[in-house]
Amino acid sequence: MTASRAPADPTVREFEATVERVDDREVVLDETYFYPASGGQPADRGTLGGVLLADVRDRDGEVVHVLADPPGFAVGDAVGGVVDDEFRTYCTRAHTASHVLYGAARRITDELGYAGFDVSPEKVRVDLTTAEPLDDADLVELERLSNRAVWESRPVSWETLPEAEARALDGIAFNDKTEEGAMSGHEDVRVVTVEGWDVAACGGTHVANTAEIGPIAALDRSNPGEGVTRVEFAVGPTAIDRTADVHT
Repeated sequence: MTASRAPADPTVREFEATVERVDDREVVLDETYFYPASGGQPADRGTLGGVLLADVRDRDGEVVHVLADPPGFAVGDAVGGVVDDEFRTYCTRAHTASHVLYGAARRITDELGYAGFDVSPEKVRVDLTTAEPLDDADLVELERLSNRAVWESRPVSWETLPEAEARALDGIAFNDKTEEGAMSGHEDVRVVTVEGWDVAACGGTHVANTAEIGPIAALDRSNPGEGVTRVEFAVGPTAIDRTADVHT
């Protein structure tokens, strides 16, 4: 089994690995820094051995690289992997922004729960369970608090803990259905902490400091299910463009 090293070393963009298996366009390596789609974060983009990636999947605990074309290499060959820097950087910042927004929600509502999230190139979605639905004023406050947390340059760290120890952490956001990527054989849990702001079980890639996230702009809210408020927001360049449009 080969797990992705991307969550542990999210800044790696180029690496070399040995091909362990080739099945048509599907390739398995002895190690990889490509992130497979998991828990709401999309798969990395990039090239493997000079061939464009079509997808990266986690299949039974093994990272499978799906190429756009048949590879020109074989089992035992050493190949180079290049992670698309722009897309990974965006996903990493956007994913951490979702933790920052959840931390902001902790400060404006009681009985808060986490029901999942999703990163797309245009926006990020976070689903929150609350005793009462959030309104427009709450959305404005979430945006304000989130941007304050970015400005405060809070350190972000991650560690792997025994499950019982992780669940015992004060205030940890832990959803077994949405954070399966954080589980390691259901014995250990990867925990991501935004210092003084948020702690959550999470298997994604993250920045080392909230200052790296950039601006956050609230876009919309909705109620997709009973007790659930869906918050949508933009991060970075998309947030800048959104704010400019509003000002115009």
